[in-house]
Amino acid sequence: MKPVLHVLALGHRDEQQSGRHLAGPNIFDGTASLLSRPETATSMPAAERVKVVKELTRDDEVATSVTSELLQRPRVARQAMRNDDTRFTVNGAQFDNSEQVRERIREHVPAVRKIEHTMEYLDLVGSAHQYVATLGRLVPRLRDQDFSDDERETIRRSIAKVRGAADWLEAALETGTFTLDEQLAQLLKGD
Repeated sequence: MKPVLHVLALGHRDEQQSGRHLAGPNIFDGTASLLSRPETATSMPAAERVKVVKELTRDDEVATSVTSELLQRPRVARQAMRNDDTRFTVNGAQFDNSEQVRERIREHVPAVRKIEHTMEYLDLVGSAHQYVATLGRLVPRLRDQDFSDDERETIRRSIAKVRGAADWLEAALETGTFTLDEQLAQLLKGD
């Protein structure tokens, strides 16, 4: 089996047999030959065709165009999104794009930031209220229930997470530093 670029460079066997050799490995002529003769492409194993596509999409501009077109095919999009790494990368890109759009809107419409502030404030106060209300409803129901040692330990770990998050919020409000430090991130993850 010939290497991918060799097939691309030389084109189809008919061209070689007819004496029309390409002067040196000319990828453009080889690609045109490959694309103009579907039987050449279909005779190549799938792994070789994948190598050809990867080789031709090294440039980000080309890769973006090809990927956009391919993902518009419903079956291709469904199959691609079944891969966890692909789905994670696409979701990350969507989040990044959304954040860029939000930043541009914030720059041009200052009132948006005030609205977001109000929403975030209400979410924060609402979350605290909901937590307190939930405990107020659940704790009295726990009367006469026996917990295993494992259950007690799980609840204690959860309380430590809540306490750590509450301390972080209180410190952030006092200092104006709202970044999540590594130690707290590990605590909240449960590490």
